[in-house]
Amino acid sequence: MIGAVVGVQPFGGEALSGTGPRPAGPSTCGGWWPGRGVSAGRRCRRPGSAATAADGAPALLRPLRALRDWLAGQPGWSTLAAACDRLAWASPAGESRVLPGPTGERNTWTLLPRPAVLCIAETGDLLVQLATVLAAGAGAVWLDREVSVQLRRELPAAVRERIALGDPLRTAFDAALIHADGEGVRAWSRRLAQRDGPIVGLQCAPPGMRAATAFALDRLLVERTVSVNTAAAAATPA
Repeated sequence: MIGAVVGVQPFGGEALSGTGPRPAGPSTCGGWWPGRGVSAGRRCRRPGSAATAADGAPALLRPLRALRDWLAGQPGWSTLAAACDRLAWASPAGESRVLPGPTGERNTWTLLPRPAVLCIAETGDLLVQLATVLAAGAGAVWLDREVSVQLRRELPAAVRERIALGDPLRTAFDAALIHADGEGVRAWSRRLAQRDGPIVGLQCAPPGMRAATAFALDRLLVERTVSVNTAAAAATPA
């Protein structure tokens, strides 16, 4: 919007309509960005909000809690269960903030998950990617192959519902995660470049990296700001 007040009325559009709200949103004004806590090791949600898998996760994080509980019951997966706890602790998904409105409007800023994230990895690494996607409140897209089909079948229903199987050249997604070496990353970058539509960001991690910090949560979220002209809404005809 033309004439937007920096830090109050984020400008730009979403997806292909502009640069997005970040150029003037709270994530750049004053450096406020809750998702940074996943690497800083601090609690990111405001006091009083449910954030961990153990203290009653909000609706967006319930599938992550289901995954965590399932992993805790699998031999050898305790490290991944702990990663789920830390991701839930740090997740800013669903955070909402009312920005100041000096000109009589109400500006509400919210962090929302991207609809779908492509996950490219083998079984153990794939579960780390899945936990990251669920921590953002997003849905996962897995390659339609036998090992993925079998793993999905073994997961709890609440988690299966958040996983779609498909061909990456024909399935819709707007972010991607990959565990691979340099050549594998280059090969997948070339493959994803063949897709129609906007360029999809590809986050990379080396094979076997299964820490909660393997990927940046903020890149799986979008910022949305809604401005309501409260003065006009309250006006009555003369």
